[in-house]
Amino acid sequence: MTLLEKGQINEVRNNLPELFERYPENAGVYFLDALTTDNGDTSVLKYETIIEKYPDTKFASLSLMRIGEYLFARGLYSQASSRFKNSLIKYPDGDHHQRAMDLMVDSYFATGHSDSAKISFFLSIPTLAAASILGVYLSLIHISE
Repeated sequence: MTLLEKGQINEVRNNLPELFERYPENAGVYFLDALTTDNGDTSVLKYETIIEKYPDTKFASLSLMRIGEYLFARGLYSQASSRFKNSLIKYPDGDHHQRAMDLMVDSYFATGHSDSAKISFFLSIPTLAAASILGVYLSLIHISE
């Protein structure tokens, strides 16, 4: 991942055949492959394969998020919200939990489902005091009007 963080995508791509040979059943290698694929639709297929073949890995969780982000970026908000919701249900302790919730709520707002957005947001903050929850809820009502 360090090469990717430095923006050296071509080097990662060049190393993939060797990585696949050395680690043929490593979800991380498949994730790198999907991450460095230029075509978004092809990446989605690769991410779906990771989710199917390696469902209990952090890469499955990350893959589901990547699919949701891709759909969101393309303006396919209903499909994106479904992926984010699925991500929260299947991987509730994932590192991406807050981002998934934020994007799911944004997807609901984008599709005009403000009630779903409000409920999702409301249910995601059970540890806040009742007054704080009411304040957040009231501000959301104001935003949607």
